[in-house]
Amino acid sequence: MGVQCRKMTRTTQGSQARDVLQLHLTPIQMAIPEISYDKLVEITGDFSDPVGEGSFSEVYRGYLDGREVAVKKTTYRNSADKIFWEHEKNMIMLFSRNPNIIKCYGCTETSKFPSLFLVMEYVPKKLRDVNDGKFEINWMNFVDIMAQTADALIHIHQHDRVFVDLKPENIMFFMEREGIRVKLIDLGSIVQDGVMDCKYYTLQYAAPEVSRKEDRSGRKIPITSKADVYSIGAIMLELLTEGAKEENKRYAASKSASIYELLELKKKQRDHIVSRPVKEKWNLNLEMMKNISTIVMSCYKEAPNQRVSMQNVRDQLLLLK
Repeated sequence: MGVQCRKMTRTTQGSQARDVLQLHLTPIQMAIPEISYDKLVEITGDFSDPVGEGSFSEVYRGYLDGREVAVKKTTYRNSADKIFWEHEKNMIMLFSRNPNIIKCYGCTETSKFPSLFLVMEYVPKKLRDVNDGKFEINWMNFVDIMAQTADALIHIHQHDRVFVDLKPENIMFFMEREGIRVKLIDLGSIVQDGVMDCKYYTLQYAAPEVSRKEDRSGRKIPITSKADVYSIGAIMLELLTEGAKEENKRYAASKSASIYELLELKKKQRDHIVSRPVKEKWNLNLEMMKNISTIVMSCYKEAPNQRVSMQNVRDQLLLLK
C-alpha cells in the first residue's frame, strides 16, 4: 500500500540522541556475554557470508558452539549509534524470554573500524520475501505468523512499550515439521508507551500518529500500543490485497477517496477486501474472507481509539485456525 519510506535520523550529540530515541527506560541488568572481535572473525569466516543489511547495519551468517547465528554489525559513527545499540541490547534482554522474540548470544564493540556487534539466533525466512513473491506460504501459515506476531507484541505492550517500526522485514520465521515459529527482530525502535514523537519508523506501515505527529485538527497524539495494531493491520492488508495494489491506487486517485474509504466501500460491495489472486491461491471461502477482512479493518483505522486491542487481534486470528 504505497512506497516504503524509511525515516531514520540520528543526531551527533549524546543528549540529543537520547531525546530522539525517547528511551525513558528503567535500567536493565545486562546479561549478554561479551565475545571478542577475533572470535567473531572466526565464527563468520572473516565475515564472508552476508545475509542481509539495514539502514545502519550489515548481517553475516556464522556458527557459534555448533549452532547457526546471525552477526549484526553496526558502524559506530557517533554517540547516537552507541546509544541505539545499547538500547537494542536492553530491549532484547527485556523481551527475549518470549518465544517469538529474537535471542542474543553475545556482543562486542571494537575501535578498529569502529563497529558494534550483536550475535543472535539465525532465522532463515522473513515475511518480506513473502510480500515480494520470493517465497510462498499457505493460509494457515499466514494465520500462524500473524497470531504469533500479535502474541510477541502483546508481551511488549505489557511492559508499557511500543514496537513502532513493525514491518515485514522485522518478522522472521522458521518453517519446521511442527509448524511455523515467528521471531521479531530489530528491537531498537521500541519506545515507552505514551511518548509524543518517534524518529524510527517505516512510512508504509506506520500509524498516522507516528508519521504525521498530530491528527487532522492539529492536536498531537501520543504513541501507544494502538500504533502497533495499525501496523499489523497494514501488513495483513498488503498480503491479502496482492495483485490489487494498482487497482487501489487508480480508484483512490479517481474518486479522491482515502484508503480507509476505499476499503470500507470494497467490504460493503463484496463483504470482504481479499483480492482474487489471494482467494484462489489460498482457496478461501466467503466466510474465511469475511472474517479476516473484519480483523484487518478493525486494526486499519485512522484514529487510535477506533482500533481494537492487540489481544483482540490475536484472539480473533486464533479463531480462524
